[in-house]
Amino acid sequence: MNEPPPPGLILLSASTIVDSLYPHLSVADILNISKVCHATYFAVKAWLPSAYNINRHLEPFLGDLATTLQFRSIQAATGTIISGSQALQFFDRVRYPGSDLDIYTPCRHTLLVGMFFLSIGYQFQPSGAPLTTEY
Repeated sequence: MNEPPPPGLILLSASTIVDSLYPHLSVADILNISKVCHATYFAVKAWLPSAYNINRHLEPFLGDLATTLQFRSIQAATGTIISGSQALQFFDRVRYPGSDLDIYTPCRHTLLVGMFFLSIGYQFQPSGAPLTTEY
């Protein structure tokens, strides 16, 4: 016969506590909590997809879910990566007001990625540095 878990373990897995407590913990702490018992393992497993939702993270830059998914498809096909503060914010589960989106695209795919951003309303602004094809 299984005994019920101690009240402290129930507390660590209750959804209202999870939503209030887990965002303030480090990734290492969250992973350690997941190892305490089955209840906390499943609580962490259920919480992680909402904490690390890249679609929701990108929507301020891309507008809606359909456009976000289209960008992610292009990103996967071209090897484009997100870097800088957005990558940090995503993994730290924070938002910095006014931060931009830095992406790096292999040269052979810049036209495709650039055309995507132009198609959703972004404008091209040259940096002032001359464009060159010499390496």
